[in-house]
Amino acid sequence: MKKCLFVVAIVLLHSCNNLLRTEQYEITYAFVNQEKVTEGDIVKTTDVIKKRITKYTRYVEVVSNSQNQIVIKLRGDFDIESVNNIVENEGKLGFWSCATKEKLISFMLEVDRQLKNDSISKPFSSLVKGMAYDGLPVFSITDTINIRQLLNDKSIKALPLEDEYRDLAFLFGKTSDSTVTMYGVNTYHEKRAPIDESHIIEAKQDYDQIGRPAISIRMNEYGAHKWYKMTNEAYLNQTKIAIVLNDIVHSAPMVSAGPIEGGHSQIAGDFTLEEALSLSYILDSQQRIPKLKFVKMSKIENE
Repeated sequence: MKKCLFVVAIVLLHSCNNLLRTEQYEITYAFVNQEKVTEGDIVKTTDVIKKRITKYTRYVEVVSNSQNQIVIKLRGDFDIESVNNIVENEGKLGFWSCATKEKLISFMLEVDRQLKNDSISKPFSSLVKGMAYDGLPVFSITDTINIRQLLNDKSIKALPLEDEYRDLAFLFGKTSDSTVTMYGVNTYHEKRAPIDESHIIEAKQDYDQIGRPAISIRMNEYGAHKWYKMTNEAYLNQTKIAIVLNDIVHSAPMVSAGPIEGGHSQIAGDFTLEEALSLSYILDSQQRIPKLKFVKMSKIENE
């Protein structure tokens, strides 16, 4: 018995020594808009990042330094690109009711008509490169800045448009072959989406119906109630729901089988397995954070 205990002790000691010899690194991130970040934002970001990263690796410490930067201390094997993807993602999720393609195109034509003799250099009609398979307008990636400038132009905002266009907001999808699809969503004058990351109580990596990596989510009671209403409206009107991550539409599915009960949904798209895992960690934290950027990584020397 004593011999067995001695062997166990040797094994444990050997394991501890290996653990102590594991290399440690310190990774520093800065807030992109530091001047707008409050002390409360820093505390919240530190907590959220720790919650995210501990799903990726156990041996982690997250603190803020005297420069109000976020510092992550990691031990063991890790991939810096994966860590960056988890940390630099704002975690801003939104479910929006899509406007019909007819309403979106009608808005663009109406703007062009009313600004025909205006000084605006490029109307919508000259920027459209084609139509997606679902009839939505497609633009060149290089024109997205011009489009945003058009939409924010004082002349457009001052137009006497009908009320049905007043609650329209515009979002772009993921880029494909140097082009991007535009979506119109109904905001109903709200600044935040009817369902966002704060309504998520569980997120995990999953697979969609054709075997692609996806993220399954479960909502709280309020989110489930809103989700039922949104999916019921989309089903009755045969419209889509835009699932938006950090202001980019990742998917916009139709609701073909009636309203969805229970607050369950899936975020699908062109995700790699690693991306889906990272997003599940991010959304499971249930909170968005200010935008961060990588600053440096350095090895922590053992004393």
